[in-house]
Amino acid sequence: MNVFISYSTEDGLDLALEAAHVFGENGMYSWVWHRDRKSGEYTFDEIAENIRDCDYVLYVCTESSAGSRGQRFERNTALAFEKDIWVIPLDGAQVPPALVCRNRNPISASAFKDECQKLVDESKGGFPNWPRYRT
Repeated sequence: MNVFISYSTEDGLDLALEAAHVFGENGMYSWVWHRDRKSGEYTFDEIAENIRDCDYVLYVCTESSAGSRGQRFERNTALAFEKDIWVIPLDGAQVPPALVCRNRNPISASAFKDECQKLVDESKGGFPNWPRYRT
């Protein structure tokens, strides 16, 4: 399973890397821009290609996500490709209206790793308790 991780560079990079680590430990591939981007590639094309080719998008929703142009682009691209989007909001984060129906309960940053592990565990059963969000 391939997961594209969307995060605000302002306050979400460490969380994205933590999610990637949890997914990797469980045999899942994840794509994180700061870690996996190709040097010299046009950023938006590369991001769109990785979203197109992924199975799921993890949207890490932090306080700065509401103002992140990058996350807005990633969200809109994921919706255009009709990807399943997992939203993990941290306490104090504003979830974009288009993603509210995919919202899990807000969590603290200290609980983020455990929430990612829950995604892995649920994925083994086909996400029976995770409502699918598609346009």
